[in-house]
Amino acid sequence: MITVRISFEKKNEASYISLLDLQRVMQRVLKRSGLPVWHTLGFNPHIYMTFACPLSLGQESECECVDVKTEAEAPDFEQWKAALNAIMPAGIVITHVGPVQMKADLIAYACYRITYPAAAAAALDAYNALESAPVEKHGKKGNKIIELKDYIAAGGVHHGGGQPAH
Repeated sequence: MITVRISFEKKNEASYISLLDLQRVMQRVLKRSGLPVWHTLGFNPHIYMTFACPLSLGQESECECVDVKTEAEAPDFEQWKAALNAIMPAGIVITHVGPVQMKADLIAYACYRITYPAAAAAALDAYNALESAPVEKHGKKGNKIIELKDYIAAGGVHHGGGQPAH
């Protein structure tokens, strides 16, 4: 049994599909595609899927992924991509299908591109100039102070065609 990673982008109206609904979408698309996916062996069998670093509701993405297991010995990944894209709902496009290189639970973070209006450049410069940026994090076990600079060291400004400004 091989684990297959399906990478996809989720844009426009599809960004408002919650994780639970996205799981249902993927289950249905995989069933309709007729691809040889592995099902759990319980009383109510379902397709075994693992989503790595799912985004919050309303966030667009260029690279999210879901891992599924296949019963095929040597799956044709291009055929998987074509079969899934043919029946995927609007806003979701399969960009890559291939064997898993790293387990989903080992994926610790992702790179994000956040778009701000040009007027926010001064605020970004002010953040970059700070030595420390403590913030209060609210959680189930209470509030605690974390150092934001440990998670977001610095932000860069890109102008136009995706090239970094120097």
